[in-house]
Amino acid sequence: MSEKEQKSELVRESDSYKAKILKLRSELNKIADQKEAFFSEKEEIDKKISSLINQIALLKKERDTLITEIKDAKKKRNNYNKEIKNKIADVKKARADKDKLTKRYKIKGDPSSIKNQIELLEKKIETEVMSFEKEQQLMKVLKDLKKKEKEFEKLDSVLERIHTLSKEIDELKNKAESTHKSIQEKAKISQEKHMQIISLSGGVKELKEKKSQLTKKIKEIKEQFKKIDNELKQTLLELSKSKEKIDEQKKKIKNKKQILEEIKLKKKEELVKEKLRRKEKLTTEDLLVLQKLEQ
Repeated sequence: MSEKEQKSELVRESDSYKAKILKLRSELNKIADQKEAFFSEKEEIDKKISSLINQIALLKKERDTLITEIKDAKKKRNNYNKEIKNKIADVKKARADKDKLTKRYKIKGDPSSIKNQIELLEKKIETEVMSFEKEQQLMKVLKDLKKKEKEFEKLDSVLERIHTLSKEIDELKNKAESTHKSIQEKAKISQEKHMQIISLSGGVKELKEKKSQLTKKIKEIKEQFKKIDNELKQTLLELSKSKEKIDEQKKKIKNKKQILEEIKLKKKEELVKEKLRRKEKLTTEDLLVLQKLEQ
């Protein structure tokens, strides 16, 4: 193979390396864009995961607060029910006392009517003139009425206690019912928050799986980038070597050309010298050769 053919072969090889380098750089740019897109997507997923975790933390805090409030409310309701139970027992005892008093003293009639009768008799005894016997009879009636009034007072005390206890029981029942409703409402809200936590946790799980897949893709694309980058570096090195070979070949061709030029010039010099010896007329080209000799 001639030197010119060798040079042409080296140029073709160099052009092949250049084309390969352009292709590899294009592939690297494409991979770099993909990698950047994956990183952006991963960053967005991280933001979403962080947001969901913050929401879950807030919901858990609210749910735990509700659970504490429910526990306290249940304790309060149990205390109300315990009080109701004790007061019902007191009412039963008071009603038993009422039955005993009614049975013991055979209490009948209207307490207010007895009081009116006592007032009338006392006024009559004080204001009217009557015989001693009649006064004694009225005094005996008055004594019986006052005794009966005292019996009614004992019964009134028991009845008042029953009434007070019944009122307190109704109030406690209202409080217990109100507390129970509050427990149900809070339990419902707590359950809703719990379901939201489960739903958001599922979202976090899905995003983490997606992030894991992206991380895997990023790892693969990094390896691909590294592989192509190494190939590019190797191709650049080979291109550099190819250029060196071309430069060396050019230098060889140039040196060879110079040698041929020098041989050619030497022959011309000999011819000019010969003409000078013969005193022949010199051509313009001869004069130029002669000029080079003088240099």
